Amino acid sequence: MTKKTKTIFTTILCTFIAAPVVADFTVRYSGADPYLGVSVTSTGLDGTFVTGQYKINVQGDTGDIIGAPGVINVFCIDVWDWAPTSSGITYTLMPLDQAPDAGAGPMGSMRAGYLATLLNTYWDKDNWNSDISRTFGGTVYDPEEVAAAAQAAVWEIVDEFNEDTDGPTGDPIPDPIVTDTWNVETGLFYISGNDDVRDIANAMLSNIVGLGPSSFGDYRAVSNSTGASLYQDYVVRVPIPGAVLLGILGMGVAGVKLRKFA
Repeated sequence: MTKKTKTIFTTILCTFIAAPVVADFTVRYSGADPYLGVSVTSTGLDGTFVTGQYKINVQGDTGDIIGAPGVINVFCIDVWDWAPTSSGITYTLMPLDQAPDAGAGPMGSMRAGYLATLLNTYWDKDNWNSDISRTFGGTVYDPEEVAAAAQAAVWEIVDEFNEDTDGPTGDPIPDPIVTDTWNVETGLFYISGNDDVRDIANAMLSNIVGLGPSSFGDYRAVSNSTGASLYQDYVVRVPIPGAVLLGILGMGVAGVKLRKFA
């Protein structure tokens, strides 16, 4: 085997090793923090809901894509369905634009792009502990209000639908995106009873419309893989997986020179 052949073989081998294998895993809802109880209305839905940053306990092989197993922070993208509190509900990972579920149909790339912009801009990994992350219109709000507003904005982007209910389970079908109508106080999805959460969410939505959609590759949908639309789906951040680091190390072994990232 020549030196060149060895180099190519090593590169291919390391690439193969680096590719994560994702199996189905189980998910259990583990509460929310920060959050508020907010009055939510959507198609066929009306009540007070936990609104904020959710936590789910993931057990099983996710290919190290989302940093599981363990408890991870998420936002709900499936406002109509139940959060599973038992430990045996089967989920899988899918591209964000293909969620939320079999009943509602995929959100599509445009909604996923705006959702990524929202999360890139307002999802604070430090749980909104800094004043700057909680300041809107010159007012510093509580972490619970900002987290609830972020969740409300997520639901507005994903779940503001038209009145068609042609889905296999009666869930509404997404309408064409009309971003200048995005707000959380009118339409078929809206919240009520908390002016601060409403104002923050609308400020978020107005800002991301100006920013436009982003690449959504840094996010995945944690989706109920049974095909039933009984359990909520979630959006989760994708950390740099160990497999990618292994691949980078492998390319280094193969003699590929890596440039320093800017």
